[in-house]
Parts: sequence; C-alpha cells; structure tokens
Amino acid sequence: MAPRPLRALVIGHSHTTAIEKAVLADPGLDIVVINYGKTYEVGKRHKTLAPELAELYAPARVFTAFGGSEHSVFGLIEAPVPFDFHLDAVPGVEPGRWVVPSGMIRRTLHAAMARKMALAAGARALFGVPVAHLCSPPPFGTIDDPMNLPRVFHDKLAAGIVPARLRRKLHHVHSAIVRDFCAENGIAFLEVPPESMDAEGYLRPEFATRDPTHGNHRYGRLVLRQIMECAP
Repeated sequence: MAPRPLRALVIGHSHTTAIEKAVLADPGLDIVVINYGKTYEVGKRHKTLAPELAELYAPARVFTAFGGSEHSVFGLIEAPVPFDFHLDAVPGVEPGRWVVPSGMIRRTLHAAMARKMALAAGARALFGVPVAHLCSPPPFGTIDDPMNLPRVFHDKLAAGIVPARLRRKLHHVHSAIVRDFCAENGIAFLEVPPESMDAEGYLRPEFATRDPTHGNHRYGRLVLRQIMECAP
C-alpha cells in the first residue's frame, strides 16, 4: 500500500495535543497530528523515529514538537538550593538566590534535550521533505493553583514554585538551544505566536490550560495557522 499523501504531518510529544484539538475542529485540512510519546514510545524509548511512519505517510512538510518541557522539568519546582542566573534578554536576578553561570544552565538543559532534539533531525532524514520545529509555549506569569501541575510534580510542591522571571529565562535559553540546533541541521524554527504572549513575554491566560506547562486549543489554533502558512 502506498503511503498516504499529506499536506503536513505534525509529530512530537505532549505539545502536539493543542494542535491536534485545532485540527480535529477543522476537518478536511489533510493534516495528521501524532503524539509520538503515546503512539510509538509506549513501554520503550526510541533513539530514532519508527521507520514505518514513512510507509504510512508521505507529507509535503513535517512539523515537529519533540520535547519542549525540559525547561519546566528543570525549573518549575524550587531546587533544594534556590538558584538564578544572569541573562541579557531577561535582566535581573531574584534576591537571596545562588547565582550560577549561565553556561552551566545551557549545558544542563542541552544534555536533557539532546535525544528529543535529535528526533527532529531524524524526521528530516526519514521523510526527505522540509521540516520545521515548533517552539514550545512560554511560561505562565502566575500559577494560581499548583495542584493543576502534572502529577509528576505533586509530591514536590512543598518546595514551592520558581519565580516567574526565572521560569521565563529558562524558557528563553531552552528556545535558543533548539533554535541553534535547527539552524545547524537545516530545520526551520517557528517562534511562539506573538499574539499568544503578553507584553512581558508570558503566555496570556486565554491561551493557557489548567496545567501551566502547555497551551490550550486556542493556542493550538494559532500554531495551526502558522503551519498552514508554511504548508499552503
């Protein structure tokens, strides 16, 4: 059986959920969204993309959303020793915190992100078509109810939530790492939809889920619009 031609294939991890909701609300787009973590990584971890994907689909373009939450895993719940770092793009540090070198932050995040970033390069090799990676949504400015966090964080809530400015710094570094990786591997990089952010760079409440690490279906619609502009 020949692979199914597609306008676009969107593949990644949990950040695909918002996009999938937007696609399902607009049938006939000829766009398929795959949450790779649920469909292909159940019970095991792949270092490369499952080759059968190329037997199933023949997309004109691929959009990837692998990983994207490492900045939250690393800096959403307070560390045993609260830290901060200097970043020109987001000036200032929180008082009374251990200030660590920004290079240490970048290296630590890069190590956590490397395997999932490699999957984006794998998509380019597997399908042989243009690939664009989707920037993960920025952090919330305020987290009103920490119990809305994913369950993996619940037993750590007593430590408290990292200040918003530090969370924004970590997202900025995370995005810079992915942006650089994409440039080095011939992959386009789609920035956060500007209308989804407030003046300070936080995710606006109307685009947020109850879980403050992902965008909602409205955010998914904004990203879907970006995708359609790239895959007419």
